[in-house]
Amino acid sequence: AGERVKPAITDERPDSRLIENPLTAPAALNVMSNGYYNVMTTATGAGYSRAGEIAVTRWNGDGAEERTGTFLFVTDTGSGQWWSASAEPKRAPGESTHAFFCDDKSTFTKTVGTLSTEVECIVLSEANGEARRITLWNESDRDRHVEVTSFAEIALAYEAADSAHPAFSKMFVRTDIDPATSTIFAERRRRSTGEPAIALAHFVTFGPTGAPSSAAAARSPTPPHSTRTPGFQALAASRSIR
Repeated sequence: AGERVKPAITDERPDSRLIENPLTAPAALNVMSNGYYNVMTTATGAGYSRAGEIAVTRWNGDGAEERTGTFLFVTDTGSGQWWSASAEPKRAPGESTHAFFCDDKSTFTKTVGTLSTEVECIVLSEANGEARRITLWNESDRDRHVEVTSFAEIALAYEAADSAHPAFSKMFVRTDIDPATSTIFAERRRRSTGEPAIALAHFVTFGPTGAPSSAAAARSPTPPHSTRTPGFQALAASRSIR
């Protein structure tokens, strides 16, 4: 976690909103865009990514569960306990969560015991993509080994077509991994020459100290640590923090 100071959850900008305990607070969401690439996040951490009319990630709009979107999961390898870095989709006993929205960023904070995380989500202004940065604070008096896993259900299709036949749509997403960089590449196989070429890259970067990482095109209908069947992409990385 380096020497970064743990921030207070305050901001005086007029466009900012703080949602305390998103699981019980009134529903809230934030939409960020560079004019073509759009990301919507709810206060619990669910949401979608869109590139024009193309659904980059799948979204079912179920307000009762809010389990679709791009998520980061934290695993304490010492205890085996794991949870999402946002309020949903995986809760932890005794957790404390907040969401903070402004025009250009969504921030999610969560504290489980003596381990705190902050996830910042932005849309890139100079390219069609998004970035998520996770910062961890270990407030205990011992070293901890933590795994961070990113997880999203990839669509890469026109939203209407994907929503009409999601199971059929999943069959045409192909993934490859670059072992040198642990980058996951996803591409939609075209069924005709008239269809557009649609692809994405998913990767992890670290601070100057570096850290080992690994990638896996895991296909599962629920987050990691669950039964696997076709559908999702996941990328995992681990790092020891003090």
